[in-house]
Amino acid sequence: ELRSQNERLKLTAGEAVDRAADLLVTLERLKAAQAVAHESVRPQVEIMGAIGKPGVIPFSPDLSLTRAISLANGFTRFADKKQVTVRRLKPDGTTAILVVDVDALMAAQGEPWPLQATDTIYVPERQL
Repeated sequence: ELRSQNERLKLTAGEAVDRAADLLVTLERLKAAQAVAHESVRPQVEIMGAIGKPGVIPFSPDLSLTRAISLANGFTRFADKKQVTVRRLKPDGTTAILVVDVDALMAAQGEPWPLQATDTIYVPERQL
């Protein structure tokens, strides 16, 4: 069977070995690219608005809203801490908009307000 395939492809033994080596190199490159792509799609939370360092924060199951704000260098002096918005993707594909009074949350010192992977936090500026 192998001989008939080689006859159809008209490859010498050396050419077949070279082709196999090329395929193995290609396979290794694909595996490396897949590993990089997998690494880049880690869950994350985005934070923007009146925050010290807007951007992306890696998600972890214990990440809370106040911890995310802290990791983003805290509020700016013009931040409206009573109207922080969290946009959350629901299981049915729709989006929930949650408004959180972070001042009250921090004053209560109760359970942390947990975040979910792919949440987006927006801190508006106070209206002066």
